[in-house]
Amino acid sequence: MNRRTTLILTLTVLLAFGAAACELRPAPPVGGGGGASPASVTLLGIVNAQRSAYGLPALIWCPPLERSAQSHAEDQAIHNTMTHVGSDGSVLSQRVTRAGYFGWSAAGENVAANWPSGAAVMDAWMNSPGHRANILSPSFTYFGAGVGWAANGTTYWTETFGRDGGC
Repeated sequence: MNRRTTLILTLTVLLAFGAAACELRPAPPVGGGGGASPASVTLLGIVNAQRSAYGLPALIWCPPLERSAQSHAEDQAIHNTMTHVGSDGSVLSQRVTRAGYFGWSAAGENVAANWPSGAAVMDAWMNSPGHRANILSPSFTYFGAGVGWAANGTTYWTETFGRDGGC
C-alpha cells in the first residue's frame, strides 16, 4: 500500500468514527458494488462536520453527483488543468445531467488542484468565500466528490452539490 492510499484510508477511518455523531445518516459504503469512493467518504465527513458546526443539516451522498465529480476530476487530471469547464466544453449543469442526476433545482461545484489530502483541500475551500458558500449553502441536500491524479503527480479535486433530483 502506498503512502497516498494509506493517508486516504486513515482519514476515511478517522472521519467515519469521528464525524458519526454529527451526521444524520451513516456513512455510505466504500468501494465496490456502487458504494462511495474513499475521496467521497472523506470529503462528505468533513463537509458534514463543517455544516454541523454551523447548525446546518448533513448532506447525503448521491451516486450521480459522485460520477459527475469523479469524471470531472479525472478530466482535469488528464488535461492537467483546473477549471469548471470540461475538456469537451461541458459545464456543471451538463455534467450532472449526463451523470444521471435528473430533476435537480440547484447544483454547485468546487474544484482544486495540488492539495495532498482531503483535509488540506477542505481547509483551502473553507478559507475561500465562494467555495465556503457552496459547502455551507442551506440550499444543497446532496453531495458527491472525486479525485484524479495527473501523470506529473498533481492531484485534482472536485466536489459537487445538488438540491432535489434523483439520487
